[in-house]
Amino acid sequence: METQLHRDRKAGQDIATEPRQWIRDAFIARKQKNQIYSLRAFARDLGMSQALLSLILNGLRPLTLRQAHKIAALLQFSPSDEKKFIECTLSTLPENARITQKIRQAKLNQDSSFVVKSFDTEKFHLISNWYHLAILNLTATEEYNSDSRWIAKRLGISKPEADAAIERLMLLGLLEKKDGTLKKVNMNSEWISADSKVAVRSFHHQMMEKAQNELTKTDQKSFLKRSITGTSLAVDSSKMIEAKEFIREFEKEFTRRFTSKNADEVYQMNLQFFPLTQEMND
Repeated sequence: METQLHRDRKAGQDIATEPRQWIRDAFIARKQKNQIYSLRAFARDLGMSQALLSLILNGLRPLTLRQAHKIAALLQFSPSDEKKFIECTLSTLPENARITQKIRQAKLNQDSSFVVKSFDTEKFHLISNWYHLAILNLTATEEYNSDSRWIAKRLGISKPEADAAIERLMLLGLLEKKDGTLKKVNMNSEWISADSKVAVRSFHHQMMEKAQNELTKTDQKSFLKRSITGTSLAVDSSKMIEAKEFIREFEKEFTRRFTSKNADEVYQMNLQFFPLTQEMND
């Protein structure tokens, strides 16, 4: 994105001292390409409400470190720009909040297994088959064997599928070979998208099918090894963005709490939150 701000930075004039300047610049760049592009659409693309975005742009609400990482991924900042964006986000936080955020970041850095790296979903099509992410987590189990034949048998896939998946995961830097053993790189991957992607939809379809297959198993052992529940409720649809953010935070906390060094199985947790009612036509 060749914006005025980026050109000034190339000339050695780093004028962006507040995160809202970066965000405003990105909005202007999109507006220049599409005159009907609105602040509401921009807020949607950033995964937040228009009200929250307006508060941030007007300097009435500081950006959190978590929000900054997410925005940097969605706006596809370069690694150097992302670092500067995060640094200026920290510098503009109130003192107490800045201390809290730094402590949180330090805690995550101490336990590298919980460091989350955001990726561009344009690359997700390379690993959209369900077993790619399963292989990554399989490397953290106690009886793990990096031989592709063992991996294939453990996941119920073919050896060629396992070999190809391993190659793709290494290409993306998610899997690495240490002392002759394939291991997951010490981070959790987060694939952020502002809109619907074919590859992401395909992945979720596959996982839903696997959940349906689990429901066909009626023996007690299978029942005790799964938890498939659901809740129906009346919702204010204007709070959908807030609800999605709450679910994302729950998923992260669930991962932190139940990821174990003594893991012996790989599990998948799906959360579906969708409308049961249909809109009425005028």
